[in-house]
Amino acid sequence: MSNGSQHAAYAIEEVTYAVTPTTPTMFAIRHTDFDLGMDKDTLQSAEIRADRNVSDLRLGQNKCGGSFGMEVLNDLGFENFMAAVFGNAWSTGTLVNGLTRKSFSILRHFGDLDSGNKPYHLLTGVEFGSCDLKIPTGGIATVSFDTIAKTYVPGATAPASSTLSAPTTTGPMDSFTGVVQEGGATIGVITEANVKFDNGLDRRFVIGSKDTLRPSQKKFTVSGSISCYYESATMLDKFLNGTDSSLSIQLANGAETFQLDLPKVKYTGGRVSVKDDGPIVISLPFTAVYDGTTAGSAKLTRNPTT
Repeated sequence: MSNGSQHAAYAIEEVTYAVTPTTPTMFAIRHTDFDLGMDKDTLQSAEIRADRNVSDLRLGQNKCGGSFGMEVLNDLGFENFMAAVFGNAWSTGTLVNGLTRKSFSILRHFGDLDSGNKPYHLLTGVEFGSCDLKIPTGGIATVSFDTIAKTYVPGATAPASSTLSAPTTTGPMDSFTGVVQEGGATIGVITEANVKFDNGLDRRFVIGSKDTLRPSQKKFTVSGSISCYYESATMLDKFLNGTDSSLSIQLANGAETFQLDLPKVKYTGGRVSVKDDGPIVISLPFTAVYDGTTAGSAKLTRNPTT
């Protein structure tokens, strides 16, 4: 029996889409859950038979990819994947959404299976469709990545001449040592924040192949919601009046920090719901839009910068 406690995953950025580099040195993916593999559609014959049986069933297109979760870390894997989501490269510790597409080869290893049971599963052409960032009231901040891949092949061994690096040891970022700013002012009443970055990837299938072409890509969108104790009408008024605002959320692990800046957001809701006789919380969904000064709609900053 294979156990999750002995599951490992590794990745390397591809130079050519869906081609694993030769003699790859793959970095470890530190993860909290992992569900990358292949699904297939089924095609069933519509033939009508007098005996009421189905005459044929076959498997259709290969839908490779899936999702996996991580804690927010000052870590090579986390930073590489965020760069893929944002479509850009880090520059002196800063990342702004851009136009560069990145793909990865990702290797899964089931450490308690022998070679006869294909313990290595290789996916190529892995691109990052979306990322969900969740920041709870008091706890570890997490992300969930959703991907589309071109191929998925289980095998007995890792790619030829590959090096599988050990995972980093940095600690995760938490929310209770962080700082939140709304509209440029520090605010201490936020109870929860959720942010989704979405590239709008979609598979493209053609006659003669079960594998997708490189997926199509739509606009980079940023949306989410914040919840806060209802102590002031300031944020509610911004929703009611359609006033631009900004959000800045900094997470920390000791001296290491990770900061998300959304320089121009529009609140798209402002429900003030009373559910019991306790504190009232207002929920404010939002959408981030392009900011000329930032030259993007979202910016990440890490410390240390390398």
